[in-house]
Amino acid sequence: MSIASWVIRRMVRRRLRQVAETLCDPAGTQERLLLDLVGRAARTEWGREHEYGAIRTVRDFQQAVPITRYEDMAPLWERSLAGEADLSWPGRIRYFATSSGTTTGITKLLPVSRDTVRANVRAGAQLMGLCERQAPGLDTSAGRTLYFGGSTRLKRNGACWQGDSSGIMAAHLPRVAWLHRLPERSVAAMSNWEQKVETICRRYQDSPVRTIAGLPIWSLILLRRLIDVAREH
Repeated sequence: MSIASWVIRRMVRRRLRQVAETLCDPAGTQERLLLDLVGRAARTEWGREHEYGAIRTVRDFQQAVPITRYEDMAPLWERSLAGEADLSWPGRIRYFATSSGTTTGITKLLPVSRDTVRANVRAGAQLMGLCERQAPGLDTSAGRTLYFGGSTRLKRNGACWQGDSSGIMAAHLPRVAWLHRLPERSVAAMSNWEQKVETICRRYQDSPVRTIAGLPIWSLILLRRLIDVAREH
């Protein structure tokens, strides 16, 4: 086992211990997390408006913060795009993820803070740990992980960068992660799903892929197409 693999496994095992502690008290964990987020956002414009500083319980939060629609928050996002800071979360929002518009058919822009990125990285480590727990003999570092997500290409929007959430996460991957990642950057940047499926199936069918991470429905389409391509040979 390489030094990098040893370090990664140590980090993953620590994360899994934290998860196990969380599962012992899920309701308490959620409440502590909510109050921690409220405390960190207390000095933002949204936090001051809803008196976050006085919130001590879940009930306090429910009474202070009304159910809010995306349209109600949109003015804050527009100001974030213009470069304003400390609106709904501390600091400047530098990234906005583009939603698929599933609920309304209208594309929405969702803020992605640095803390969101860190949380996603931690979640990724947790998932890798769960994979190795389910298959103890699996050495993920001995092969590649296929990340099957949206385009990694980001575009400028005001003072921020906008794009698919998986593209934003890819922009923050450490270099060592790219050594174990497929597809390569040019393929990952493709926005046409059908084209991406076909390219991946034909280019990487003999690659040593150990794990696959991606949207379930598109991953299923990918695997079905991969079977068809393999049968052609």
